[in-house]
Amino acid sequence: MDEIKKMVEEFPSTLIGQRDRALLLVGFAGAFRRSELVALNLEDIDFNKGGLIVTMRRSKTDQKGEGYKKGIPYGSNVSTCPVRALQNWLEQSKINSGALFRSINKSGVLQESRLSDRDVARILKRAAYRAGLNPDGLLRTLLEIWLCYPGRHQPGAL
Repeated sequence: MDEIKKMVEEFPSTLIGQRDRALLLVGFAGAFRRSELVALNLEDIDFNKGGLIVTMRRSKTDQKGEGYKKGIPYGSNVSTCPVRALQNWLEQSKINSGALFRSINKSGVLQESRLSDRDVARILKRAAYRAGLNPDGLLRTLLEIWLCYPGRHQPGAL
């Protein structure tokens, strides 16, 4: 969990930083694949008093294409709470439908196009580098952190 905190601390307070913070925290809390994260639409997110429910319409592990729902509770730490990070991203970006995680051009203008899974890899590697972590093994490390994190099944563990 220390690695996640270090990475989150390095995100700037810009629109890009808000997006990247939400991407990392929601991805980690939901143990989502990069392809699953970039496939999410705003319509797949349902905020409630306990956190949020993510509707996964397709997944590599869902061979029949039936979809499933995954709950993500509020985190106990405001700075690493995936629900609050996503709420902040949505407030700042003013997204009201369509792709949840979108490109932002060099001028800081939000685009309609969704991020690719390669974009997510670059974002995570850049965040790891800024936090002084080894970016080469990052994606495997995040999965290992999640799998080994003792509180991962407890509401509000982040």
